[in-house]
Amino acid sequence: MIDRLPSSPPSASRWLRRLSGAFAALALAGPAAYAAPPQVWAGGDNTCAVVNGGAYCWGKNTDGQVGNGTFVAVNTPTAVQGLSAGVTFIVTSGAHSCAIVNGGAYCWGNNDYGQLGNNAGTDSNVPVAVVGLSSGVTSIAVGDLHSCAVHNGAVKCWGSGDLGKLGTGASIFSSAVPVQVSGITIGATDVTTGRYNSCAIVSGAARCWGQGDSGEMGNGASTYVNLAPVAVSGYGSGVSVLSGGAYFACGIQAGAAKCWGWGTSGRLGGGNTNSSNVPQQVVGLTSGVTAITAGNGNHGCAVAGGAPQCWGLNNAGQLGNPSLPGGSTSPAAVQGLPGAMLDVSAGGLHTCATDDTRIYCWGDNTSGQLGTGNNTSSGTPVLVLTVPPPAANPARLANISTRMQVLTGDDVMIGGFIIGGSAPKTVVVRARGPSLVPFGVANALADPTLALYSGQTVIGTNDDWTDAANAAALQASGFAPSSGLESGLLVTLNPGAYTAVVAGFQNGTGVGIVEVFEVDRPDVPLANISTRGQVLTGNDVMIGGFIIQGDGPQTVVVRARGPSLVPFGIANALANPALALYSGQTVVATNDDWGTASNAALIQSTGFAPASPFESAIRITLNPGAYTAIVSGVGGGTGVGIIEVFAQ
Repeated sequence: MIDRLPSSPPSASRWLRRLSGAFAALALAGPAAYAAPPQVWAGGDNTCAVVNGGAYCWGKNTDGQVGNGTFVAVNTPTAVQGLSAGVTFIVTSGAHSCAIVNGGAYCWGNNDYGQLGNNAGTDSNVPVAVVGLSSGVTSIAVGDLHSCAVHNGAVKCWGSGDLGKLGTGASIFSSAVPVQVSGITIGATDVTTGRYNSCAIVSGAARCWGQGDSGEMGNGASTYVNLAPVAVSGYGSGVSVLSGGAYFACGIQAGAAKCWGWGTSGRLGGGNTNSSNVPQQVVGLTSGVTAITAGNGNHGCAVAGGAPQCWGLNNAGQLGNPSLPGGSTSPAAVQGLPGAMLDVSAGGLHTCATDDTRIYCWGDNTSGQLGTGNNTSSGTPVLVLTVPPPAANPARLANISTRMQVLTGDDVMIGGFIIGGSAPKTVVVRARGPSLVPFGVANALADPTLALYSGQTVIGTNDDWTDAANAAALQASGFAPSSGLESGLLVTLNPGAYTAVVAGFQNGTGVGIVEVFEVDRPDVPLANISTRGQVLTGNDVMIGGFIIQGDGPQTVVVRARGPSLVPFGIANALANPALALYSGQTVVATNDDWGTASNAALIQSTGFAPASPFESAIRITLNPGAYTAIVSGVGGGTGVGIIEVFAQ
């Protein structure tokens, strides 16, 4: 694919000769592959799962919630159209489903109230991109008629707004695009939805909004409509998990499980059928709880010590314990599982659980939601699937870097990256300058400093890498900088979005490089990187390097942006960025305005189209190897730009 672009920026070939060797030298042999545990979500009458980065759904499909391009129910796991890779999380409700794909949000199914978030009102039986959430999404949730997500630390919701479900602080009927939840603009790490309410974890504290007449807010009141988030009583810190269900919610705080809201059928697990408008202790689960789920019907479940336990109604076998046909008001062990489980998910009348390699489900199966190939219900767990092993060396972005001028103030180098998957990943983040001098960079940044952020929180800083507390481990990783004045951080990070800021010590300036390297877990992907800084001319254009490792090709989208930064207060944004992609010194692809690309329709449909027609994008499938992307201004233009690489 070769698209129109003005001639290469001045001195580009010289820089490629100098730097391609340096980038290529980073293509180290990857560690052994790991099979990522499956992730499952039980909905009303359907189920969805993530298996080796691909999305699968099954069960009821009258609104297209299976996402396979039909409206016909299926009783075995079926691939969601277009989501065969890059999926890190999936959720489903009674009639619609959503997923996080390479940091972006996609939804499918019923759209009567705009709950798909694509600014339309028609159902879709294939995934559609949520407007404005193409990157930076770290959590997503769906209720009956609305959806919510954590986006760069803020919580946004869309769909039906009655009863305050969207949390905007004002009465709103519905919104077909995400709107900001009042007061949660930073610090959010998770969001969950019940049928008509939502909750979020913000800096370790729980906050809820929406319908609350059964005590769903957990704030000691039973206010019917809550237009804005309220604090959950006693949940002001240390909250690690929240789960919203049908008129109730549950959470984990310091390893203990508590639930609040409507208590009919014993769904709060407190040993009775009483309702509670504050968190109530679940019987016996005072420590060691690692997972909890509030069902879409009348039951809940948790995992403690690897053992799933469920409580509430058992009319369809959803507790997984045939000895309790009427149900249980306190947790009862699920019968028939072969060993320890990692997670559990309660749907309407069925439940599912996962271990390292398998998915099990039990309960009602009239719509095929157990995924067993028939419609026979089961009061004990049945095996749905065993995760196939991944490729011996899966294709992935393994190393990513960007080189540009590091100035001062707002013009320092700002790099962002996303860790996908469902497990922590160890990476090395480096800031280099002096080691560029042997490659002919006369104005290299003499003494770079590095700060790593999660949202607004600083999680690591370094000036000289040899001063790091784990400098020996950094050296042993093979990624220690060659100069003692350069910076490095060896950190293990949970899935999510991170920002690395590179500046000069005592406001020094010069050419620098920010780099991210994977150290372990090739199954946990580096989903994308984006770097912001000044795009100048000649030798000071923006140069991004990335390496694809693995036994097969990897599809990527490379973007160069400028005009879309203006609404964020960047007055000197690069007006018309141009993009060129190289393998060594060979031009692989070029683009000026993304709409002129031969595959522009595909770029648009996959959600990676830039917001401005003057911005550039290349979507291409590349073999393993080292690649370089150069961003320059058309006609010698300069200004602040962003280069981005997304793995698909």
